[in-house]
Amino acid sequence: MLAAVLRGCRIFQMKTSLRFIAAILFLFAVAPSSRSAQPAPGTQLDGVIAAISATSITVKAQNGTKVFAIYPGTVFGQRAAKKISDFTVGEKVRVVYSSVGGQMKAENIRNPDDDKKPGQKKEKAAAKQ
Repeated sequence: MLAAVLRGCRIFQMKTSLRFIAAILFLFAVAPSSRSAQPAPGTQLDGVIAAISATSITVKAQNGTKVFAIYPGTVFGQRAAKKISDFTVGEKVRVVYSSVGGQMKAENIRNPDDDKKPGQKKEKAAAKQ
């Protein structure tokens, strides 16, 4: 009888341990990442739109011209506030991209001034006047 009680305790301890481990794994899985939302180095490009279509955007930057594929998941503007038709040739842009199979995919296309805080935009506009 004592052996049955001890076995029961061991099973209870094992179940409790497994629940604890599962809870810890769950917390790590759903906890927000402490990393910044900034793209990895070298995965964004600032430049001027040289050409744009429904499937690609060509950006001329200081270090050369690059072509990015536009796909259904591409976000235009901050928080998807714009459409592809809001961008025109000659406009300054920042393209956040990923490289998949040798092709550069535009993840986000936006005006680099959109990244500035509201006070910075006003100061810049006042300095031009």
